[in-house]
Amino acid sequence: MPQANWFPRFRLFLLGVLCVVPSSSLFAQEQPGQFVLTPGVVVDRSANRIFVVEPSDALATVALQSNTGEVLWKNESATRPLSISAGHSLMSLGSVDANRLGVLVLDGDTGKVRAESPLNIPPEAATLAAPLGEGRLDATAVIRGQRGLLRWNYTPPVTKQGLPPGTLSGLPNAELIPEVAQPQPALNDNPGGFVEIDLETGEQSVVDPAAAPNFAPANDAPEQPLLPEIPGPKYLSADGRHVMARERTKGESHRFMMLVFDKQSGEAIGKFPSNVSYVPFYVDEGRIVLQKEEFAEAIDGQLVKQPRQLQALDLNSGEVIWRQPIAEMKFRGPPPP
Repeated sequence: MPQANWFPRFRLFLLGVLCVVPSSSLFAQEQPGQFVLTPGVVVDRSANRIFVVEPSDALATVALQSNTGEVLWKNESATRPLSISAGHSLMSLGSVDANRLGVLVLDGDTGKVRAESPLNIPPEAATLAAPLGEGRLDATAVIRGQRGLLRWNYTPPVTKQGLPPGTLSGLPNAELIPEVAQPQPALNDNPGGFVEIDLETGEQSVVDPAAAPNFAPANDAPEQPLLPEIPGPKYLSADGRHVMARERTKGESHRFMMLVFDKQSGEAIGKFPSNVSYVPFYVDEGRIVLQKEEFAEAIDGQLVKQPRQLQALDLNSGEVIWRQPIAEMKFRGPPPP
């Protein structure tokens, strides 16, 4: 299949099946002002910016002002924020040369492309990936200084196995049994690799996998041995500075009251109501920024379905300051047969 034909489908396919592992799970906080909240949500606290992907068919990365939620810029070539440097260089997957998948290095202040670095994805891998939900492309990035380390790996779809010849011939009503799909082509080896990218020039150099860091993903909501004097499960913020606990409520419209503490001092700094037992979060200047999956909200006496979104809440009142719908970035497995 010609490359120009499969790329638009492949680009849309990435919305549902690309798993991006938070870079904060790979190293101790080397850059405490820059971190990943969840896959596809990158935070640059030192610049008061959050980078997310809009939930639409035409994937695009947008930069938000973290205190107001205002959209500062939009880049339609960048489709998946990965990591950001202390110098505000944003690594993102995106379109390179109009019909190739690669890494874009964006200016975090303006959204303009500083450098491009095409990925050497085999054509057969991209062709197999084109149908939505088949196959899986994983990508993870961390930044050290002006060098970005990217790991990518493509896992082909599970092939369907046909029945051996003659299996149906001896069965009654064999003509009523639907024909079994033939096995799909699959790659012998899962293609992938480690590359180091110069954030100034986009130049790549291959990294020996044996020398690469541990890219094992962290759990979504890992329990931590934190603040033992506080009962119940406790969770660490994305930047490692705060701890969240919860209390069950009775006779309220919400199931839990989420309690937020300073990790170092143990001081309670705020609380907010929630109907789920955990949300990814971080705290900044009296606000808590968190991610919520799809949910129903009572508005004027009616339940209204709300999309997956980021919210910023006032830690004193629990009131919503701003909200921004975001695209689903996490791979949740292939669809059922």
